[in-house]
Amino acid sequence: MNSRVYVLPAPCNLSTAQIAEGAEEVANVLKLQPGGDLEEVVHALCGRVVYESTDPWSDESGSIFIETEDDFEIVLPSHTSVARDRFTVAHELGHYFLHFAFPNLTTPMRAQRFGSGLVEIEANIFAASFLMPEKLFSEKFAEFEGHTLLLADYFKVSHSAAAVREKVLKLVR
Repeated sequence: MNSRVYVLPAPCNLSTAQIAEGAEEVANVLKLQPGGDLEEVVHALCGRVVYESTDPWSDESGSIFIETEDDFEIVLPSHTSVARDRFTVAHELGHYFLHFAFPNLTTPMRAQRFGSGLVEIEANIFAASFLMPEKLFSEKFAEFEGHTLLLADYFKVSHSAAAVREKVLKLVR
């Protein structure tokens, strides 16, 4: 975006259940369907998704730069899969909602790739719940007889994201 100084996200300190419930509520309000277009969601929130050809280890790609609540940019690497990009966009939206909008920040914020700690865990919980709501995921798990690839395809996420969701929800084949 520019050479502006950005604050880093601080943990929202909500429980896992509160983050999951909030993510599912946001998805419902935004009318996100399983496998739905996340760029449309970002645009509806007045944000942009930008793809950059960068070094795969750059901390610029897979980041969110938030100027204001209605002016933000999610930067994705041009070398990753659509399924991976979907989770990254949902993860960055987690930072947007949990670490910027929820605490009602007015200072520009940046969440960068390769961050660690509680803020990243919170954003991952948000992303998983946003893309794969618990009730629907559990129903589809039963319908697809636990076939992770079918779940991944249905929700348009990576196999590993679907497998982690199964584990977190303690679903057994």
